[in-house]
Amino acid sequence: MDRFLIKKQEISEAPSTSSDRVDSVPEEEKQSERNSVDQIETENEPQKKKRKFLHHFQTDWLTQFPWVEQRKNDAFCKCCDTSVVGGTSHLKRHDKSTKHIRKFNESQSNVKIDTFVRNEAQVKHAKMVYSGELKMVMLLHEHNLPFMLMEHLPKLIASVCPDSKIAKGFNCNRTKATAITSECLASESLRQIRKSLSDENKFYSLIIDETTDISTRKSLVIMIRFFYEHRVRDKFFSLVEVQSATAESLFNAVMEILNQNKISVGNMLGFAADNANVMMGLKAGVQAKFKEINKNIFVLGCTCHSLHLCSSAACMKLPKTIEEFARNLYNHFSNSPKRIGEFEGFQEFTNLKPQKMLRPSQTRWLSLQAVVDRILVLWDALRLYFTN
Repeated sequence: MDRFLIKKQEISEAPSTSSDRVDSVPEEEKQSERNSVDQIETENEPQKKKRKFLHHFQTDWLTQFPWVEQRKNDAFCKCCDTSVVGGTSHLKRHDKSTKHIRKFNESQSNVKIDTFVRNEAQVKHAKMVYSGELKMVMLLHEHNLPFMLMEHLPKLIASVCPDSKIAKGFNCNRTKATAITSECLASESLRQIRKSLSDENKFYSLIIDETTDISTRKSLVIMIRFFYEHRVRDKFFSLVEVQSATAESLFNAVMEILNQNKISVGNMLGFAADNANVMMGLKAGVQAKFKEINKNIFVLGCTCHSLHLCSSAACMKLPKTIEEFARNLYNHFSNSPKRIGEFEGFQEFTNLKPQKMLRPSQTRWLSLQAVVDRILVLWDALRLYFTN
């Protein structure tokens, strides 16, 4: 019967394994699935922070970039009014930017108020420099040195003290030294004298002398003597150029100086000058005109002039051969090194210190005294020299 029946074919498919299923999946689906898995894993992992490099302010930038100043720990551009974050490369990039170049050129054409206002350190430094210049000028006055020395003295001090900022700041040559003397020190000296004589009971004395310098200009020098702080003080008062050397002209010049400084003639105790008739004339001299105002003035002539006149009158009684001998003795040795060497040998033989012969000068004030004293000291050596 089975052979007449048509049986339905039984389909029995065995279950497929997992490897068979994977192989049956297309390759594109595998790749997309793999990417999605990687993306999920990446999202689940914590993100790493980027490392930041901190740039500290370098003091070298202040000299390398003149427009930089330090603001906290950053570089600040004074021209652009902005901070520049970064290192040297960032500053160089900012220095070449168009905006910075335009701002920098504008700032150069504008005058800042900082140029007129100094800070405390600058003011202190300027005062110390000026104080040093005043001391150098006072050194010239104290030792009677020429103003020409100021052409070299500040430079010498700066080279000897290269580490001194004050010495490097000295800028005082002879022109400035002259101006400091006439405009600064002179006015200060007069102020101190006026202060010392401000009291009505302060008395003083004047010493004056007229002289003609090499430029044929007539000048009158005035010295003042007064008692201040338990000491008698002699101060240079004034140097006046006068048109003529008459008694009237000299008297008016002195009175003008006293009136300018508000010093009373009534407090004058003494008057001293040389013994010329213009000064000491009893009727028309300068001392006579002062006595017309103040009868109590004590007048004293120059003792040096008086002693010179007395000595000159006494020397007129001596033979002129003495002075001629002193001059001829100097002339004998002056132009001959050979004679000077021979004479030094005689000085050593007589146990004398080698000394030169002095020349009689043409000035006053007993100029022959030093010449005669030197001849007496070397007399034994001179006698042996000329008798040998």
